[in-house]
Parts: sequence; structure tokens; C-alpha cells
Amino acid sequence: MNGVHDMGGMHGMGPIQAQENEPVFHEPWEGRAYAVTRAMGAWRKWNLDASRFQSELIPPADYFRMTYYERWIVALVELMLKTRLVTRAELESGKPDRGSAKQSPPLTAEKVPILVSKRIPASRDVLAAVRFKEGERVRARNMHPVGHTRLPRYVRGKTGRSIGITECFCSPTPTHCFLARSRSMYTRCALRRVSCGERKPHRRILCMLICGTTTLNQPNSIPQPENLVMLPRLPRDEGGPVFAEPWQAQAFALAVRLSAQGHFSWKEWAAALADELKAAADRGEPDDGSRYYYYHWLAALERLVAAKRLSDPAAMLARKEEWAGAYRRTPHGKPVELANSSS
Repeated sequence: MNGVHDMGGMHGMGPIQAQENEPVFHEPWEGRAYAVTRAMGAWRKWNLDASRFQSELIPPADYFRMTYYERWIVALVELMLKTRLVTRAELESGKPDRGSAKQSPPLTAEKVPILVSKRIPASRDVLAAVRFKEGERVRARNMHPVGHTRLPRYVRGKTGRSIGITECFCSPTPTHCFLARSRSMYTRCALRRVSCGERKPHRRILCMLICGTTTLNQPNSIPQPENLVMLPRLPRDEGGPVFAEPWQAQAFALAVRLSAQGHFSWKEWAAALADELKAAADRGEPDDGSRYYYYHWLAALERLVAAKRLSDPAAMLARKEEWAGAYRRTPHGKPVELANSSS
């Protein structure tokens, strides 16, 4: 997903300030928060992915304000309410509701040492084809999933080499509160020139790329370099185009797709884009090849689509208004969708 909940994988958050000899718990209440969370998990009303998803529903302002174990407690409270292990009145009063059924907790004091020492493996003994070889050049997908992903944002779209293949592991699924059943192949990579804000450059950063969908693509999944050269001031690095937001990648892919389908040639598209960038510069809106580039890209694409009669300006404007309305009506953290959309 893309949000403040991915702060460990976001660009621009600054270097991680490691605390020397950091204690396991900074305050006694943090230890209790950990213990209560593990104890309530023994009811088996949710799994690890459900608790992670619940933390990702915390509003951004609160998420930044809270400490690590404060987020644990907030997520735990919501999970207990959703699974009816407790009522809000009980939380506020600290006492059970009148007439509520008495239940024996599944975790007793005698079972705690077993629970703490027991580790449930996330690996799965299943057959899965290995798509990449050790030493093979790969690129992390520039993907922007709605839910949780283990693919850091500062790694997306970057190229590197596979340095090892491990086993299949259980990945988060959209069901959140049920046991995850999907499988995914871990691919360990060494990527150059990636940083989440650290000033000191590193020769390479080891990372583990995993998600419920494929996270690696062969590097030739984009237009050939000679075609990219035709596009004026295209934001790119040595691996290909780079995108600051998900919609930019979608706009890029749409132009590529329409050209591949024969609606217009790549030369026509490059010329249309160049004309739009020149017109913007004439209006006093020069672009440095990054900040507003894809706004001009969309404007050029709309003009070319209208010229080719693939759509008309009125229809495109109406669809823009539909999306804008859907965005305003959608609660934070939820995917924006068009209601009763026919296309």
C-alpha cells in the first residue's frame, strides 16, 4: 500500500536512528501491551495479517503521533470489538456487561512459556516454479497495491541482481481476518542506489521482496530504449522510466498500450507530447522533466485520443468529474471506486 503506514519503506523519511543498547521495552506498559496482545491472539479470532491490516487503518495523523506499542493497543482494541470479544461499554467501564457469558481464556499461566517459545513458520512445503536464477538481472515492479506489501517504495522500479532463492512463504491476503493461504517465492536481491533518506551512500542494500503478486519483472517489459529516447525530458534512470505516483505509471502504461494496439504510432505520440511540452513552456509553465511532466503527458494523451476519435472531450470530462466525486466520497484508507461504472 502507499501511505504513512509504510514509513519504513518510504523515501524522504530520513535515516533510521539506531539506539545503542536499546531495551526490548522502553516502559513497563509496553511489555504489558505485548503480553495482552499475545494473550488475546490465543483466542484465534484473527491472524497476524489481520492485526497488521488493523494498524494500517489508523488515521495518518494518529499513526505519526503514536509510539510503536500505542499502535498495538489501538489495533488490538478494534480487533476485539470487531470479533465481539468485548463491548465498548466494557472497555470504558473496565467491567463485564451484566448477563454476559463467562468464558475461560484459552491461554493460562502454564501455557505462556510454550506460547512464547513456539514459533509458527510462515514457510509452506509446496511446489512452485522458480522464475529467476541466481545472478540474473531483475527489476522490482513499480507497483502500488491497496493492501500490505513487503516491497519498499524506494526499491520499486529499481534494478538489481538476484543473489538467492528461498522457499515459499505465506503472504497477506485481502481477506485480512482469515488464515492466509497464498504462496509467494522469496527472491533476495542486491539493489544499488536505493535509500529511504540516508545521506551516506551504500554500495548495495539487501532486501527481501515478497508480495501476494509477482514483484519482479524481466527488465525488457517496457518500450525499447530507442523508443524512450524519442520522448523529450522523460524522467528515467539507467533502468528505465521512473514514477513519483501510481497514476503516473498508469498514464505511461496507457499511452504504451494504445500505441501497441495500433491506435497511433510511437512517433505520433512523441510528437504530440513534444507539442504539449512546448505549448506549456510558451504559457510560462516550463517543466524540468519531473514535477509536472505527467500532467502534460495526460493533456497530450487526451488531445491525441480525441483526435483519433477514441473518445470525445465531453466524455472524458464527465469521467473526470465521476472520479473526483468518488474520491470525495471515499473514506480515508479505502480504494476509490466508481459506482455502477460500465467501463
